[in-house]
Amino acid sequence: MFDRGKPTDEGKEILLKVEEAGQELVKKGTIDDALLNFISRPLVSHQRFIETWNS
Repeated sequence: MFDRGKPTDEGKEILLKVEEAGQELVKKGTIDDALLNFISRPLVSHQRFIETWNS
């Protein structure tokens, strides 16, 4: 999501969608399923996560 402290393009998109979800939650009391799925998905595969933290 970040590269050398700066958000990647994908990171920027995720942050915008998280903000959108927050606004939707406040206004409607719910978050659209498609939006929730987008912001809830893993950012990296489980395997890559393990490799990164074990190196």
